[in-house]
Amino acid sequence: MVARRRVAAGGLPPFELPAPPPVPLAAGGGVRIALRPALFTCLVRATVLQAWYSAHGIRRDLVIGVTSPREFTAHAWLDGDPHAGDGYAELMRRPA
Repeated sequence: MVARRRVAAGGLPPFELPAPPPVPLAAGGGVRIALRPALFTCLVRATVLQAWYSAHGIRRDLVIGVTSPREFTAHAWLDGDPHAGDGYAELMRRPA
């Protein structure tokens, strides 16, 4: 919820997030379900997942990409997610 409020207030990462709960890395599927797209934007999901992975010693960059100006859309994802950035040109990368 903290990430959602900070993004809604016009903020872009990096911003401080509370430490993620001590959930094992094997629970990644559950973490992704809790961050389902119906409730959170891709930027909020990517920000929270980046912090969660970092808490487990896994460094992943957050990437923001855009499509062509004609049918403009933007999307955020973590590097290494297969097909997450398909069709998007990288605009910004925030290192872990």
